[in-house]
Amino acid sequence: MFVPWDEQIVTIDSIGPSLAYEFLNGCRLKAVLSKYPNSINCQNGIPIHPNSSIGTIFHRLLEAARKNKPSNENQHWDVKFANSVLDSLTNAENERLEKNELNSHLTPLQNQPVYFSRCMNGVFAAVKINSQTAIRINQPANKPSGEHILFGAEINVWDLEETWQHNLGKSDIPKFSIFGQIDRVSQNKNRVIIEDFKTGQIFDENNELKESYITQLRLYAELWLLTAKYRHGIDIPMSKIDLYIIDDTDTRHTISTQYRENITSRIRELLRDVNQEIVGCQDNYDLSYVLAEPNDNSCRFCKHRTGCSPYLDKLINNSGFIDEGFDLVGTLESPPIPNGVGSKDYQFKLKTDTGIWLVDKVHERWIISDNLKLGETIGVFGGFEVTLENCLGFNRFFKCSTAQHAVYPLL
Repeated sequence: MFVPWDEQIVTIDSIGPSLAYEFLNGCRLKAVLSKYPNSINCQNGIPIHPNSSIGTIFHRLLEAARKNKPSNENQHWDVKFANSVLDSLTNAENERLEKNELNSHLTPLQNQPVYFSRCMNGVFAAVKINSQTAIRINQPANKPSGEHILFGAEINVWDLEETWQHNLGKSDIPKFSIFGQIDRVSQNKNRVIIEDFKTGQIFDENNELKESYITQLRLYAELWLLTAKYRHGIDIPMSKIDLYIIDDTDTRHTISTQYRENITSRIRELLRDVNQEIVGCQDNYDLSYVLAEPNDNSCRFCKHRTGCSPYLDKLINNSGFIDEGFDLVGTLESPPIPNGVGSKDYQFKLKTDTGIWLVDKVHERWIISDNLKLGETIGVFGGFEVTLENCLGFNRFFKCSTAQHAVYPLL
């Protein structure tokens, strides 16, 4: 089976807060591959969901509004200017997707069903955020080049352990393991307010804030305190910090700072452990089994799972299907046929130890590109089981996700 690594093994020098939860509770292989561009060399991958790209545009629009960049002649943004920024960001994202054969079919994003409603919300949110940022944050005008600030939009923070002088040159930057950029930091009297803007779903299946977002925001707070202490000489206790997640309806959700674990220290320990394992492994194949930790939460949206041997082993050992499932492995039992005259969606039968599956809604691009052959082992990635009665010629029904699925022959 294909192992999603290139020939060069590199150690992990640092990570960002968005990967912290994955390192702590998820899959270390996914965290490593998400950090390094060599993951692009993975032969098999899964197209991104178009909503992910639309979320990226939404977030970059809000980021530009917080920074007031690109700026216009007015002090604050208006709807017309925010729309022009949106168009520019959308065109750039479309160009990026079109350069990747795996994702080119997703463009133009403007044709996606949720684009208009999400991005119109983004335009109005950007105008509001730009106005709030200008009013609430006393950010220095004419800030000297290279000077760091603690309050404002897109604030850089590090897990520093030694003093970083105010105007230190780049060649003397202290060592750090974690680097982050906080969406917005402001002051309210003697309180420090740290805010993180999120797009899309922020709650889990139990209607609780996602634990990964909570971990990320708490890590931001720890990094901000370390940066304030070692770069600015300001020692502030965690008790003076207020944490908020702000969703795309502009609702603020409070995150408690009352927790026991020092997330920064734990991440440093994990980075050291991973580096030792990388250096100690004889080859990339062994390394994938050392680092990969297949589990439903990490694997469900991982674009690398089609080339992850431990994950594929888990699929095969579970008779071709994980109970909470979204992926399927078996042997091709019937040739793919279109769902109707002129249809671009195909279906075929797949045989596993649990019986014959009918796999439906497979886009023609996968049928054409992989030249599927009867009797070979096929992996279908991205979909769900549909319960049907009185099935003709098959026992179970698997429906591919329309926007994000992949089909590959497996060795």
